[in-house]
Amino acid sequence: MTNNTLLHTAIPPQSHVGIDTMLFIYFLDEYTPYFEQSAWLFGQIREESIIGSSSILTRTEVLSSSRMTEESLVKYEQFFDDINIQLYEIDKNIADQAAFLRRKYHLHTPDTIQLATAIVHKADLFLTNDATLKKVSEIKVVVFGELK
Repeated sequence: MTNNTLLHTAIPPQSHVGIDTMLFIYFLDEYTPYFEQSAWLFGQIREESIIGSSSILTRTEVLSSSRMTEESLVKYEQFFDDINIQLYEIDKNIADQAAFLRRKYHLHTPDTIQLATAIVHKADLFLTNDATLKKVSEIKVVVFGELK
């Protein structure tokens, strides 16, 4: 098992963590080199040591892979039904915050929706593997790959 000391430091117990889609994919697809880190993250959420949330957009992005088999679809849907992660709907507040972030930082709309969801729902940090999102100052952005 990888040493998750940097993860423990970056994500203190009881933190509310906004989670970007790619971390779900790393875990569900058992993607190397990030599977062990993502397994630790989702294990902490399952044990309720960390509070996890994301946008409902995550479900769309995860379930829309062109490589998705019927078996994978069932497995992934079951994961979303079982895991204790709040998937927030996109409402006016999130849409307005996403528009602001898109104007200010010139980011892609899905990224701004994910970030806006975390901001509006008062996450302590946003966990991603996209280093370009670190320029966002409205929330602490932690890049997963930098925690190895």
